[in-house]
Amino acid sequence: MMAEKRKLKFGINHGGPAFFSDAATIRFNEAKFALDFKQTSPRTDELPDGPHDSIVIHHNVIVVDPLMAKNLVDVMDNLVKKYEKQFGKIKTFGKKKGIKKRQAGKKKYSVGTSSYIG
Repeated sequence: MMAEKRKLKFGINHGGPAFFSDAATIRFNEAKFALDFKQTSPRTDELPDGPHDSIVIHHNVIVVDPLMAKNLVDVMDNLVKKYEKQFGKIKTFGKKKGIKKRQAGKKKYSVGTSSYIG
């Protein structure tokens, strides 16, 4: 007898619309990295007692294992180099004032550690 052909059905979730991020916080522990991308937008709401200014913040969090985080860094590094070769060097603002460099030899423990971009 011939083996029966089975059809595999699957769907692809393309997610919602693209998410623009103007800030991010990255935290990690031994098991995972959590990338919290933020989008901030100022707005003015018309209320009965007059206009009120506010800032709306949306979050999209992506959690990856350490291997995926390492691969993501490698891919992004490669793509940034290609981008700069084609379009020119990306200007950065450098480190914020008030952030001190760690002294050589002092170990920083990873549990609860985070970095902020934005």
